[in-house]
Amino acid sequence: KEEENWLGVKYNLRTQEAKCAEKVVSKLEKAKEIVSESSCMTLRQLAAVFGVLIFAVRALKLPIANHFVAMKAMRKLEQYCTTGGGWSDKVQVFQSTKRDLIEWLEQAIRNEPRPIKKVSHGEVVITTDASAWG
Repeated sequence: KEEENWLGVKYNLRTQEAKCAEKVVSKLEKAKEIVSESSCMTLRQLAAVFGVLIFAVRALKLPIANHFVAMKAMRKLEQYCTTGGGWSDKVQVFQSTKRDLIEWLEQAIRNEPRPIKKVSHGEVVITTDASAWG
């Protein structure tokens, strides 16, 4: 079998590349739709957007440093949740945050394959001595 899906990541064994599975890309597209259409989002929606983005970052090895504005909003989300806000509470999403989230989501939706890291078989050296320390 040339391709395998495992935990939301599609691995191409012939080309030795990985990318997000179709279900994840579908969630990214839905997240972009939600962000694009509303200036207010529930904490649950915002958490879902960040959840699928962070998954894509790990699966595709995307840089997050470029998305400081979105990451700042993610830290705010944590503050809302720890101060007793309910998941259904609505929060205003600034235009700058929306732009950054949309740019980040579009990058993830492109789903550009990344090389699978080859694991080298390392060498282990164990050194012992004759001390009484065990």
